[in-house]
Amino acid sequence: MKKYLLDRELSWLNFNKRVLDLSQSKDVSLKDRLFLYSITHSNLDEFFQIRISGLIEQVEIGELSGFTDNILIDEFNSIFDSASKYMQNRVDVWNDRLKEELSEFDLSIKTMDQLTKSEKIRLKDYFINNVMPSLTPLASDQTKPFPYISDLSLSIGVFLKKNKRKEFVRIKIPSNLGAYCNVNLNEIVWMHDLVMYFADVMFTSYQIEEKFWFRITRDQDLEFRQSLKKDLIDVVKEELEFRRQGKVSRVEIQNTASNYVRNYLKRNLDLKLDLFIDLSQPLTAFQINSLQNLRDLPSSWKRPTREFSFGGDVFDILRKKDVLVHHPYDSFDQSVIKFLETACKDTKVITIKMTQYRTGNSAENDKITSLLATAARLGKQVAVQIELRARFDEERNIQNAEYLEDAGVHVSYGDPEYKAHVKMILVVREEDENLVSYMHFGTGNYNFVTSQSYEDIGLFTCNASLGEDCGLIFNSLTAYANRGYSKNILVAPEKLQDSILDFIKEQKKLKEDGYIFLKLNNITDPFIIRALNDASKAGVEIDIIVRGICSLKPSKNIRIKSILGQFLEHSRIYSFGKGSNNKIFIGSADMMQRNLRHRIEILVPILDSNVKKMLEKIILKYLKTDKFSWSLDEDGIWNLLNGDYSIQENINTP
Repeated sequence: MKKYLLDRELSWLNFNKRVLDLSQSKDVSLKDRLFLYSITHSNLDEFFQIRISGLIEQVEIGELSGFTDNILIDEFNSIFDSASKYMQNRVDVWNDRLKEELSEFDLSIKTMDQLTKSEKIRLKDYFINNVMPSLTPLASDQTKPFPYISDLSLSIGVFLKKNKRKEFVRIKIPSNLGAYCNVNLNEIVWMHDLVMYFADVMFTSYQIEEKFWFRITRDQDLEFRQSLKKDLIDVVKEELEFRRQGKVSRVEIQNTASNYVRNYLKRNLDLKLDLFIDLSQPLTAFQINSLQNLRDLPSSWKRPTREFSFGGDVFDILRKKDVLVHHPYDSFDQSVIKFLETACKDTKVITIKMTQYRTGNSAENDKITSLLATAARLGKQVAVQIELRARFDEERNIQNAEYLEDAGVHVSYGDPEYKAHVKMILVVREEDENLVSYMHFGTGNYNFVTSQSYEDIGLFTCNASLGEDCGLIFNSLTAYANRGYSKNILVAPEKLQDSILDFIKEQKKLKEDGYIFLKLNNITDPFIIRALNDASKAGVEIDIIVRGICSLKPSKNIRIKSILGQFLEHSRIYSFGKGSNNKIFIGSADMMQRNLRHRIEILVPILDSNVKKMLEKIILKYLKTDKFSWSLDEDGIWNLLNGDYSIQENINTP
């Protein structure tokens, strides 16, 4: 395994640690800290579903090919152990901080063993009448195979003594039962604790030898094998069926479970490696989020708002100037959706083209999808590139694609070799016998739900040169145009990486007069990292704002910072140079191998001088931010800055 790959996994865990640290901050209300705490678990679920499962596959391939050595196994164990310790620390944070603070709001989470005799009698009656009918115990013995256990499902395992033999029964905790059961107005018990405690009621004729909770995680990283005989949509549908049977990549288990239990599960789950993580309680995102319904907790985060308006007819405004929007501070509804609504109703608009990656809603409930369908029914030519392989959104995207096709929209599924991660809209309007292109380029998804909590940047423009490139890229998605001929927009995988490397080299030649600013989600690409290191050694000052994974270590001239807060920092901004000659780009691409070489991505140049000035002010605010922020030192340690300035709280100040 390459060194940077190991760093990548540990760097991701460090990102989640920063989120966990923020969930303990005294400057954040309990309501908001519970939300952050729940995110740490859902993040970890995906880490094991995708990253750990990928590493397991590497280990197993190495073993089969005979090339595995102890270093590979040791590195895997190191990463898995680090994740395991993090999960155990997460439980400690709950027990030592959050659980205690909930009691200050008259909410106490009890275990069944802590209840009085009368409370147990009452809950037993509730269990028999309201819970047990919804449970389906599945036995495993000589006549019944080991039950299928779905990804991320919380289960109770029971070993019964039957004819001097131990027999296993699995009881899934259905989510429709809820995460907890009320003991009284101020006390609750977790639902899995209730079911486990009264499991004896379900097996009155047998002696229970052992009972425990456990939760498994399965490989969810789909491999879309190309077939010349099948449409891409059929390939994706097939892979979704395989996802249910993904190999196990983690077993969270009650820390009191015996070795007999572990050996039994290891054998029946076909585990080649030790993938058990011992915990006193599961504390899933589902459980933590459910607590929000029990108390009206105050939030410490005040959402900065400002009225956004195009200030007149959308197309008239964009003919005069480019417009920059910064979400969620600028309304997504009044900018992006307003732009599409106007295009749908305008009789001079003849064509609307758009990319969709994650919509967030089903077609019937999604404003954008509904608008596109309406435009097609009104006779406009509407073309939509839908990325069917957007992880965990595949099924919804298939449904949306079929909905749009039924409405008469031309739907393309893109290049079978590359995911299309690009975010752009093209509206073609007939004006004075000419066709004028109006565009929107974004750093985030066209997703109304996430637009309320994700920080992203968008550019509206009718720049003719960008219009030519935009049309070319759309044609490459729907047919066979060569997007490598794009003149202004940097396109991956054709030339984005080479262009970034050239910009870094240009700054390197300037030495101390050079400057580079990068704001992105992740940076792991070894070629980009090597180029940045070389530039810094030549004297170039480099500032990097990275939210998540960072494989680059800071040095004398490289400063790296990570910013968290009430909004997820999601925009990508790239700036090269100082003063009026600097080049600024926004777009969807991170500096990762997958973005640069295995996806269709774009970075769009900022050509309007006023928009460039606006972005320069935003960059300065990011550099000034030291609240809920961490800096990375040369040893790879993230250090909390403990300041009091946050761009998220001061976006409206000069």
